[in-house]
Amino acid sequence: MDINLRPQWRLWNFPSQRPVCGKCGILHNRICFANFKTCFKCGRKGHYARMCFARIPSVKAKEQQTTIKKTKVKSKRRTERDRSRWIQHMDRKQPMFELPFSNIRNAAFVSVLETNQSVKVELKRVKEKLKEKNINGEKFKDQHNMKDEEISNLKEQLHTMWERAQLYVKQNEEFRKI
Repeated sequence: MDINLRPQWRLWNFPSQRPVCGKCGILHNRICFANFKTCFKCGRKGHYARMCFARIPSVKAKEQQTTIKKTKVKSKRRTERDRSRWIQHMDRKQPMFELPFSNIRNAAFVSVLETNQSVKVELKRVKEKLKEKNINGEKFKDQHNMKDEEISNLKEQLHTMWERAQLYVKQNEEFRKI
C-alpha cells in the first residue's frame, strides 16, 4: 500500500506538474469519489464545495437590499417627546459645563492633575520639615523657659542677698554708734 503524506489540498503536484482532480481537489489515478457526492455550496452532484465554481449571490447583498428599503419615520408626537427629553438632558448637564475643568481636553487635564499632585507632594514635604522645625523650636523654647526661670531664681537670690547685705550694713552702723 502506497501512502502519500504530502498535503492533499494543493492545486498542482509540484514534482511532476500534474494537475489535481477538478472534482475533489486531490491527486489520484482512479475513479473520483466526488462523482457521487453533493456540493454544499451549490447543491449539485459531482464535486465538492472547495472545487465549486458556481456563483451564488451572497446573503450579505440580500440583507443590504432589505435594509435600504426599511426606513423608519418618527411621528410628530415622538419627535416632540425626544426633543423635550433632549432639552431636559442638556439643562441637567449645563451645570457640568460650568465646572472649571469642563472645557479642558483629557491630556491637558491629566497634566494639570499631575502638576497638582507634585505640588501636593512638595507641600507635604515642606509641612513635615516645618513640623520638625517647630518641634526643635519647642525644645529651644522649653530650654529658654528653663533658663529664664533659673535667671529669675538667681535674681531673686541676688535680691535677697542684697537686702541681707543692706540689713547687715545697717546693723553694723548701729553697732558702731553704740
